Amino acid sequence: MGRQSASLAGNNVGRGLRTVHIDRILRERPNVPWFEVLMDNHTAQGGLVSMQLAAVRDHYFLSLHCVGMSLGGANLQGMDCLLILKRMIKEYRPAQVSDHPYFTHYYKHHFNDLLPIPFTSESLHHVCDRLDVVQDCRRSRILVENLSSYLEFEASEIGETEFISDLVARTGCGILPDINNAYVNEFNNGYSATAFIDSIPIENVGEVYLRRIRRQGRLPDRCT
Repeated sequence: MGRQSASLAGNNVGRGLRTVHIDRILRERPNVPWFEVLMDNHTAQGGLVSMQLAAVRDHYFLSLHCVGMSLGGANLQGMDCLLILKRMIKEYRPAQVSDHPYFTHYYKHHFNDLLPIPFTSESLHHVCDRLDVVQDCRRSRILVENLSSYLEFEASEIGETEFISDLVARTGCGILPDINNAYVNEFNNGYSATAFIDSIPIENVGEVYLRRIRRQGRLPDRCT
């Protein structure tokens, strides 16, 4: 019987699950409350990778992170991803699911990066609609993560924090603040990372990304 929960317990530190570490995790069973899994790396059905992830699920809570739903994209590429998401939710029973309110696809074109969108009322309405569809599939809220971007749009009417806060207010989604991304944006675009962190509605935060200089082989930290 696998581990499952409506949400991850707060005030603890999980780790990002990487394939290279799975054998060691299953062998040594480290005292880690939960692992975050990148959904896009585990979409194949059957085979060794699927069996390994099922074995991890049997001993640890899982958080499922996505980068391929393209919630801010103009087309419905994410609908194919929803079928995979629905199957993986049923199979691995993640405690929570997260993605980015930006885009990675344009029709048949796939970009190997998360690309920004203008923060406008039109974009907000579009992403809210897409989030509603995903959360109906999930039957629970998902978390949205802030982006590290190399540029900003002149058409933007509001800042990213206000945009994400409006997503939360309209859809009931949660927030996954990436602290590193906030500092990247401070360097690239001049936004204060401290101001971004201070303005996040803390009551809607379900997970936080913390990154640090690591010894080789050390797993990245995820916090709830």
